[in-house]
Amino acid sequence: MRSYLPIIAVLDLGLGVALFAFSMDLIGLGLTVILTGTMPLIAQLMSSAMGREKFSVVKFLGALVIVMAIVLVVL
Repeated sequence: MRSYLPIIAVLDLGLGVALFAFSMDLIGLGLTVILTGTMPLIAQLMSSAMGREKFSVVKFLGALVIVMAIVLVVL
């Protein structure tokens, strides 16, 4: 049985980099960095929604502080 994992990994990396470069061109570097910086917050919300982690106000506020710091630096 063949594994498609190497093919998927190469496509994921190539497509991810291409989409990231396209987004920088389309919406600008500043907004792209802000949206990329929100990934920990989004991951935490998704993890809580899927039941993998318990929601914690402290964790949420920590992620929010990081996102706001990125916004302040970029703007």
